[in-house]
Amino acid sequence: MRIFSIRILRCLVSLEMSNKIALVSLDFAGTGSVCGGNKELSAMDAHLVETTIRAYLTEIRSRLDKAAGIGRAADACAGAGFHEKGLEVALDMEQLLYEATTLLNAASLINRISRQS
Repeated sequence: MRIFSIRILRCLVSLEMSNKIALVSLDFAGTGSVCGGNKELSAMDAHLVETTIRAYLTEIRSRLDKAAGIGRAADACAGAGFHEKGLEVALDMEQLLYEATTLLNAASLINRISRQS
């Protein structure tokens, strides 16, 4: 197996674009340099924001419903005297809760950005 490495040198604060920043160009045509960023902010489409947040909230609910079911199963195991198995089952909630939190953070960020624009 061949390992490819990309050396990325520290990005200069200069507005000039340098072709020697990295071995592989990290600049995207039409969007500006990765060093300077896109300084223009455009307003977010309110309908798109609403649709996106609604979809994220639906996904959050779905993951939390699954996690709640796992929690009930873990509680049943512990109630039957199998606390170690209950904990093992409860740990299956971890990924679902992580995903729900990430979706919540994304929805919150989109909402915040849409208010600023």
